[in-house]
Amino acid sequence: MVYLSLVLGLLFSVPHAFASDAFHSYERLEAEAGVAEIAVPDATPLAYRGGGSGGAGKPGSFSAAAERTFRRLPNHITIYAIPSPYPMDWSDLGSLAVSFARNQAAVKLLGQTNAIGHVAFEIGCTLPDGRRDVIVTGQVPSEGMGGFSDQVMAGAGYSAFFGHVPGRLQTRAELEKQLDSLSNQKDEVAFLTLKLSRESCLEAQRYIRAYDAEDVDTRYGLGVRPLYREGGGCANVGVSAVQVAGPGDFAALSRAWSRTFYVPEKLLGGPESSVGAVDVAAHLRYDWTRKPAGPYRTLFFHDPDLIYKWIRAPKPGQPAWDNSAPKYERYAINDSIGLTVDYSSDSRPTDWWLND
Repeated sequence: MVYLSLVLGLLFSVPHAFASDAFHSYERLEAEAGVAEIAVPDATPLAYRGGGSGGAGKPGSFSAAAERTFRRLPNHITIYAIPSPYPMDWSDLGSLAVSFARNQAAVKLLGQTNAIGHVAFEIGCTLPDGRRDVIVTGQVPSEGMGGFSDQVMAGAGYSAFFGHVPGRLQTRAELEKQLDSLSNQKDEVAFLTLKLSRESCLEAQRYIRAYDAEDVDTRYGLGVRPLYREGGGCANVGVSAVQVAGPGDFAALSRAWSRTFYVPEKLLGGPESSVGAVDVAAHLRYDWTRKPAGPYRTLFFHDPDLIYKWIRAPKPGQPAWDNSAPKYERYAINDSIGLTVDYSSDSRPTDWWLND
């Protein structure tokens, strides 16, 4: 996710810093700002809830489990939701920095493989001639996150949340290797499978192939919009494929997966209005979930932690008198939880390459 170096850049202007160095910079900015009055806890990690070690993999085990479950479906999109070690606290920038540092410590000290969560996905369709066509991918940065820190150090301020760095789409091989490990450990990944009409499935594949062919994937960012050819972050790209497939209640389905923040224009740096580290530090406790009185810009994105949480949450049961196929069904991928939602008769493709 984008906030890896954004948080470091916005708070510390120190690219590639680890938790201990970051907090020294944090305290220095706090003292300079003089108004935030934030007590920053030590970054010592708590007892970790799961594993996450890359050494736990069983080669080919994920693919075998997928073939027994969702890959048997004629047309589907399956989201892979990988949570952060501890949920990121987005209540304000200061809380975000503290939770990020704790997750970085979990990676460094406890061997966790996804400090900030991740979303990947696959689209498996049946072609008119009966052949199967499967895309397995996910959006990632191609050269690391340092470019966001560079933007902040150049005076971008919160504008960096709307910027981008070089990106790429992952390969099926690298994702399946990672999931050989994560799927064999509890609480490391959850799967959401949407059954689709063939028309919806094939349109989602056309969209992702165009996203790749037209180099939209070369721009990785939090606030950029995949369906507008701006680029995307991992969760936004995965959810955009779902949106193109057009499940009947997409707005209601995806509402719990997203976050919306309102950033005052005075915190958005640009060529003629630089926003420095001290300006940012003075607003560490700013509540960006509330619309400010003055001009602002809206930051909207989907969050891997929220998607993971939604998949695992209880779902409505089926009335005893209803003999139709259930809308929600649980399944397992090795030691991980999956959820199937049936839109096979309630999905229609939607437009992409949008313009406002």
